[in-house]
Amino acid sequence: MCRADPGERRTRGKSQNPRSLFIIRVPFFCIFSLSKIPPMKKLLFLFLIAALRLNAQSYPFTQLTDPYVDLTGPTTLTTSTPWTYASAFTVPIGFNFTFMGMPFTTLYVEGSGFTYFDANYYYLCLPFTVKLASKGTSGNNSPISYSTTGSVGSRILKVQWKNAGFHYDTTSTMNFQLWLYETTNIIEMHYGSSNVANPALVYQENGSDGPVVGLYEYATSINCTYSVCLNGNAAAPQALNPTGNFFLFGTSILGTPSSGTVYKFDPWSVGIDEYNASSFTISNVSGDFVLINSESPVENCTLYALDGKTAITRQPEGQQLFIGDLPAGMYIIEAQISGVVSRQKLVISH
Repeated sequence: MCRADPGERRTRGKSQNPRSLFIIRVPFFCIFSLSKIPPMKKLLFLFLIAALRLNAQSYPFTQLTDPYVDLTGPTTLTTSTPWTYASAFTVPIGFNFTFMGMPFTTLYVEGSGFTYFDANYYYLCLPFTVKLASKGTSGNNSPISYSTTGSVGSRILKVQWKNAGFHYDTTSTMNFQLWLYETTNIIEMHYGSSNVANPALVYQENGSDGPVVGLYEYATSINCTYSVCLNGNAAAPQALNPTGNFFLFGTSILGTPSSGTVYKFDPWSVGIDEYNASSFTISNVSGDFVLINSESPVENCTLYALDGKTAITRQPEGQQLFIGDLPAGMYIIEAQISGVVSRQKLVISH
């Protein structure tokens, strides 16, 4: 199953029923047998495959409950003109947000809840994706808006779809929000009140009678290199990790999340040892400096305490980063090298 190109993805459901398709295509590099590769080359081959994912983030999924609250005084993206599932809007994040190991400052959202970070649709964040539409004759009946709350270092971008109708039934209603956290790069989907009279009707183009929810990273328009998408009952979904050439909208949750449900994807909840997979190494962690070793110059460094708060952000002098003003303890050091963000554990002892 394949993910259609950006221009095709909005209409492919009309000619394809994802529930009746089940064609699995194996990525090209997996077609041949590993048994035919000499031992040393096999080890290198497996290492290279693993390295494709090591420098990016992982997103463990948890489910929470928190009362849903409408945004106060948000910036409204829609106008009085009715909007559809294909209507697109640009949202300034308001801070540097790292997604799949890449820094972004802009978010693109569509009426359908299809949300992405780049023009190629390679970095996707889908909080509630189905064909939605404004209700009645005015877009003001179903505003899409955003706001940024909090102080520098701990801000949250919140994007809200309020009183949204469905393309196939505008009498049904959904309320939801997407939250992006500064520094920790946590992603949360918050769900409010809903009224879905006929799930089979409104969700007919998804894999089951519910929205598509998940995070995705693509290397090309049809090659997904990482995903965490939700499947199963909306009250207690499980996270799946399909990759390769698969049908994006074929995996969805069953049902509509109840009000107060929060789906959380937290890269900071990954075990600390996972941060050791990095494009740089550190040494001489004593005294006032840490030595950062990398093939390319380090553009910027940020140290985080284990609670996710920023300790320092500064540019190293050559390979040396000053840490003399930090108390002893364990930190996460984040380095941006050639535009790519990598992290690993750092223990400071003075």
